[in-house]
Amino acid sequence: MKKLFAVTGALAGWFALILQLYLSLSQADSRLSEFIKYISFMTIWTNFIVALTLTFQIKPTESKVSKFSRKPAVLGGVLVYIIVVALVYHLILRSVWNPKGLEKIADEFLHTVVPVLYLLYWIFLFRKENLSFPSVFTG
Repeated sequence: MKKLFAVTGALAGWFALILQLYLSLSQADSRLSEFIKYISFMTIWTNFIVALTLTFQIKPTESKVSKFSRKPAVLGGVLVYIIVVALVYHLILRSVWNPKGLEKIADEFLHTVVPVLYLLYWIFLFRKENLSFPSVFTG
């Protein structure tokens, strides 16, 4: 079940990121400036971190990055990042624009689907017994 959830969350994250990149670049006069704009958003960085973290949960290896991504403090930190992004968007930014079509799909995945999937993964499938307050400072 844990692996299935990690696969689902990772796929949702990568799908949203790729779709948003495609939409950004397809509407651009300057692809370079649009790409720079794309990577300047906290939403993109946070969803990238979630997708990458979940990807490393699917088939853990002994690489430094894979080990790092399995640390309780890292998984908890990623949760904080994605929840902050979702809350700021839903409480403050959602009323600023009304996307349609594929933009709406990318928007919902980036700000709702991926955060909810990661939250559910963390609540129900992540073993929290190794998580302690001091680990916030020490990793």
